[in-house]
Amino acid sequence: MADNDQWYVFDDPHVVQVVPRNDTRDHDTCKPDHSCWCDPVIEREDGCLPLVIHNAHDGREAYEDGSRKPS
Repeated sequence: MADNDQWYVFDDPHVVQVVPRNDTRDHDTCKPDHSCWCDPVIEREDGCLPLVIHNAHDGREAYEDGSRKPS
């Protein structure tokens, strides 16, 4: 597992998942179909593991991409 201040990265033999650290709601990382309440983005490229990117309940993506400014 690799991580930074805001995100965990879980990798196993079948999938790589990026999950928000300390989010306000838990994410489901165990379902074989990679479904979760946050409607994660699932990227698949030939020859690569699926990449599942979970969306944060606390909305941190809006701050990271600049569409929302800290108050």
